[in-house]
Formats: sequence, structure tokens, C-alpha cells
Amino acid sequence: MKSKVLHISTLHRGDDSRMIQKMASSTALRYRTLVLVTQTSPTNPALESHYLPYRPSLVKRIFLVHPLAFWKSLRLKPDIVHVHAPEALPIALMHYWRGAKVIFDVYENMGKQLKDKQVNNSFLFRSFFKIFDQIARRKFHFIFAEDSYQESYPDLKKSSVVIHNFPDLTSIPLVQDPPKEPAFFYLGQLSKARCLDVMIESAVLLRKDYPNFRWHIFGKVGFDLTSMEEVEQMPGYAEVKDHLIFYGYTPAIEAYQKGTQCLAGIALLKPLGDFEGSYPTKIFEYMALGLPVITSHFPLYQSVVEKHNCGFCIEPTNAKALYESLKYLIESPDERKQMGTNGKKAVHSDYNWAAEQQKLLAFYEEIIKEG
Repeated sequence: MKSKVLHISTLHRGDDSRMIQKMASSTALRYRTLVLVTQTSPTNPALESHYLPYRPSLVKRIFLVHPLAFWKSLRLKPDIVHVHAPEALPIALMHYWRGAKVIFDVYENMGKQLKDKQVNNSFLFRSFFKIFDQIARRKFHFIFAEDSYQESYPDLKKSSVVIHNFPDLTSIPLVQDPPKEPAFFYLGQLSKARCLDVMIESAVLLRKDYPNFRWHIFGKVGFDLTSMEEVEQMPGYAEVKDHLIFYGYTPAIEAYQKGTQCLAGIALLKPLGDFEGSYPTKIFEYMALGLPVITSHFPLYQSVVEKHNCGFCIEPTNAKALYESLKYLIESPDERKQMGTNGKKAVHSDYNWAAEQQKLLAFYEEIIKEG
């Protein structure tokens, strides 16, 4: 009889790239896989889906959504609970007490990020996270999205593995011809920590040379921004608002289609929290699309982008450096094409989900065999 696996999050949607399209879809290849998520239904028919209401407020989720999540998940009686949000750790602990094995998927180093987060970062949550993170270290298995996260968890009592969030190449569309007008691509959270302010400043400079350029921006505000009104107050926004096209939250697979019509992808992050030791997933997504990458000049990022000559690593707060990189890519089509080709080759050989999937399934087998 197949083991029953439950992927649970009180925050993630049913079309989430890592939780659903990679993790849950991979475990469904061998196990009966259920998902408990918010909003959108997963598109994979192999997944048995159950739903929670979405609440943007952490306090409302804890008091209104978590009891429902516990009740629904308890009725499912999973053998393995794979928890994808730190706030759901108490629910996972309940399952541990009833005899299930629990995996905590650490997709961001929350301990390092908390001091810089301004959204959903109350004293209640910081205390909540500290207590249950310590419990998890003693009782749960761990999956880390980055090698560097292991440094913050030297005291684990059970097994762990690093599963990088590399792109699933089966979901990457074919690159189209370059656009007639210069266009650039951003996919990810909208925040000052991820240099949205720097992007806007560079757009002001680029507009003087290329008044017809466009910047396609996919994602929702978060981390240190709470609304689009804050974005609209950023210096330079009024000058370039007609050049910036904000799509809001969009499933990555849909956003990729627009990315194929752009000249480059931007993945700048400031030196905050765990950013310098963590790969931005979008670097590899841009590379898979055949786009040159413009990212921060952190050694980890340079070990990919400069090694494979697939873009530029710049000082992340330097709007002029970003402008000059964008301008170069517009005016150097041959070099731009070669960078895109180099990145695509590197992703196909070294940075793709197929290899990570095998590590994930081997980890599950190891946990099941523990008895």
C-alpha cells in the first residue's frame, strides 16, 4: 500500500511553483499525494486537493485558518506531512504526535530575514517562530532550498537534504524573436529589498535614450512594501509609469510567455538577511528562457553568471550600472544572444529540476524505511 503524503501550507496557492509544481508533483510519482492549500486548484490531476481560505493577515490566519487546516489535515490521516510554511509548524507537530513523519521545507532562512521584514513581522510571530523552529530541529526531518541554510541548523536530530529550487525545464516555453521595442522582464516579489526602487531609477535614465522601452513586472508587493501605493510614491515612478507594466501575481508558467519576448531578466537583491547566500530562483528561470541575467555582484551569484558568461553582476543599489547594462544589451544583439545561449546550456546541464527530483524521492525513501 502506497504511503499517503500531505503537502500543507496555510499561505501558498495551489499553483505555487515550488510546493505544487515541483515538490508535490514529484512525490505523486510514487506516493498517494494530497495537498492542502489556499485559493487556486493545482493543475496536476495526480494530486488530491483540499482547500483553505486565504487571509493576508498573519494574525487572521493563525486564529481563523489554522484551526480549519488542523481539522481538515487530521481527517486525511497522512503518513508523511511535508510542511511548506513556518507558521504551519504547530499543525505539523500535532501530526507528529499522532505518529506521522514530518518534513519541514525551509525555502527561506526566516531567522536571518526577520530583522529586515516589515510585513507580517510582529513580536507574536517572531516568538512563535523561535519556539516552533526549535521544536522542529528536534523532531522533524528537514529539506533546505539552499546549501547555506544548513549553517543556521547545525543541531538537527534527524536527517536533512538540500533540494535546490531549480527550474523544471518541461514548463519552459520556446524563445520567440526579440521584440521590436526594447523590453525587459522581472518575476518575483516587489520590494525595495529586491531593488524595485533601483529598477525605477534606472528606468528614468533609460527612458531618455529609449522612450519606447517596456518593463514587464510580475509579482505582488511584500517584505518591506504593503501596497502598490507605496510603489507609486517611489522617486522617479511618475516619470516612467507608462513604461512599467505591473501584472500582479501571475503563475510562473504564464509569466514565462511574456519573458520570451524580452531582452533580459533582472534579479537584483540588496545585501540583506540570507540573500547573499541564497540563489534567486529567477536567475535560473531567466537562463532557461535564454535571457541574459542582470543580478547582484555577490560571490554566489557570480559563480553562476560570470562562470557561464550569461549576463552581468553589478552593485545592486547602483541604478546607473543597471541602466548601462540594459543599454548594452539593447545595443549589442550578438553578445546578448550569446549570453542567452550560454545560460540556457548551463541550466540544461547543471541547474534543472530533474536532478533535484531524484534527490527528493531518495530522501522520501530513506524516511519511509526508518519505520
